Amino acid sequence: SVLVLGRHIPGSPFAVKTAKQLFPVFTLLDTSIGTSADGRRITHDATGATGIHFAVATPSISDGVFLWDVNIHHMVGNTWILMGVIANTAPISQSYADNTNYGWASDCQVYIGGKNMSGHDGWPKCQPWQVGDAATFKLDCKALTLSMKHKRLNRTFSITGLPAGKTWHIHANLYGLNDSLEILPPSEEF
Repeated sequence: SVLVLGRHIPGSPFAVKTAKQLFPVFTLLDTSIGTSADGRRITHDATGATGIHFAVATPSISDGVFLWDVNIHHMVGNTWILMGVIANTAPISQSYADNTNYGWASDCQVYIGGKNMSGHDGWPKCQPWQVGDAATFKLDCKALTLSMKHKRLNRTFSITGLPAGKTWHIHANLYGLNDSLEILPPSEEF
């Protein structure tokens, strides 16, 4: 079990006494993506060209319920960011199209098994991700759901029917130069 916001979550892959040490960090990076010293913040390299590049966090999540926060620090022109989970630890650069990718991107895009299901569960077209946005994500490996509570939009979005038996990783795509986001321990439950 793991201590998250003062409560144990049975079946979590992390031990209570080392929960802070084992919080996922971005370790698997595509070209043009850099990380902060603690591995929680990723930034699209300003010396490269715009284009979609991925980052995958470790350790993996394979059972129980796991929560984390995402803060969007920088987006050039509020262009394109994706945030969610992936089971493939060796995806192609356009990992949003990987059949194990599940998450929310800009422009009304919701990726379910690597396919764009625009507007799924009411995800909006106009600037769903903006600089300064914060969201809490919840991966429930037993219920096979990924949910996100988006603070600015004051709404919770869900993807159901994730495939059973997968080992998941927090996953992000960045597009614009200097685009940046950070994963953090959860600030709230839902």
